[in-house]
Amino acid sequence: MTTNTTAKTTDESTAGNWPLRLAARHDRAAHDVFDLVGWVSTVGIARYLWTDTGQTVFAILHWFLSATLFGFLTARLLLRSNISLFSQPDTRWKKTADLMVNFLVCIVAFILTLWFVEQLTDAFAARKGQ
Repeated sequence: MTTNTTAKTTDESTAGNWPLRLAARHDRAAHDVFDLVGWVSTVGIARYLWTDTGQTVFAILHWFLSATLFGFLTARLLLRSNISLFSQPDTRWKKTADLMVNFLVCIVAFILTLWFVEQLTDAFAARKGQ
């Protein structure tokens, strides 16, 4: 009987905290989006300066910042969400397969992000040329 009362009390207390949990998720997502926009803007500015001036220092800066952006995306995607291929990843090869698929998702996200940055900087360069 005490177990049921304890379980009921626990359910009621967590049910009352759903706005806090929702706010925490929203806050975390907003921070991630803001950080991503900041990184994309920084990489975009470096790429624009590289294409506009042709200087090697901006090319190095662009690729360094791109590598840092890849690290940021990998950290966010691998630490926050996990795509599981298997319901029970109990063996080493299943864990390795899950890791490889998740890493592939990170690579695809990075390639799409760099493509977006390239499109954006090309649009700015075309606008400047008008």
